[in-house]
Amino acid sequence: MRYLFLYGMIIVIIPWLVVLIVSWVGVGNRGWRWNNLAFLDKNGTLVLKGIAILLILFSHLGGHYTRIFTPCGGIGVALFLFISGYGLTKSDEKNGLQHYWTKRLVGVWLPYVLIQVFTSGLHLLDILLIRPSHPFGWYLNYLMIWYFMFWIIHRWSFLKRNRTFFLTLTGIILFFISREIRAEQSFSFIAGVMFAVHDWKGKIKWKNGMVLLLIAIGFLACKQTAIIRESPQVIYSFIQLMIKLPAALSIICFVFCTNRWINYRYFLWVGILSYEIYLIHGYTMNIYNIDMQMIHIVLVFSGLTFALSVGMHCVDTYLSGKLWEILLYKTKDRRD
Repeated sequence: MRYLFLYGMIIVIIPWLVVLIVSWVGVGNRGWRWNNLAFLDKNGTLVLKGIAILLILFSHLGGHYTRIFTPCGGIGVALFLFISGYGLTKSDEKNGLQHYWTKRLVGVWLPYVLIQVFTSGLHLLDILLIRPSHPFGWYLNYLMIWYFMFWIIHRWSFLKRNRTFFLTLTGIILFFISREIRAEQSFSFIAGVMFAVHDWKGKIKWKNGMVLLLIAIGFLACKQTAIIRESPQVIYSFIQLMIKLPAALSIICFVFCTNRWINYRYFLWVGILSYEIYLIHGYTMNIYNIDMQMIHIVLVFSGLTFALSVGMHCVDTYLSGKLWEILLYKTKDRRD
């Protein structure tokens, strides 16, 4: 049994070794000018999305063998929420709320509906993301809550002037009323908004990354104690929050402090497919219920998930382009 466990760990770790090797191949400026990677520009955002989805996959894959890697999933989700908060705020500063819900419809809702049609069918609450039937649909429902609150707060000038207060209030309420998996993410989206509003990119430094990482490790150690394990949910959720968000912020610090020496193009490629991978792997995880050797399961899961994600991304890109044309055409008609 011990050897089986070690064998499983090797299989799970292999993808991460590949990631590191491929990334380090691009050390320096050969071919790709990654020293020009700016803080959360388009490429920087895709790199973080690639890291986030790999962390989530690592958590779900490792979960079949051990609970050691369970925190990786929450860290990945925190990265996604941070990116959403930051991106929406920068977009609002540049274009206001123009086409706000159209972008959500095309970017989030359309891919979800497509995969649900071919997997589990659709019902009204599923379509509206009120009660998603996707295995990991809780995140999409939670994201929609933040989308709606962001729109409400930025729709009226009084609320927008006090957005720090109202967003924080929203986070506090969600923290106390949500289940653990949601409560631990109560301030991830807000952190992204605050970074954009106050232009804190100057705080992205090695020293700050190390401090944040040590905070995450410290709370992770506290989580292992019996007193925390047996504590009320609100305390346990707070400990989880203090692991996931600082760890996610430390990753952001390290990525943008090392991009002059490390080529992150592999993560960028994965980041382009990150949403499709998230949706697809919710169903390809069922492969683990098949009676096959572990290495065969991992290889089939990885290959199938990647192939389907590429195909879905192509379909999404085509349909979203057509949908944009239709929606923008109708908008122009109304203005005329």
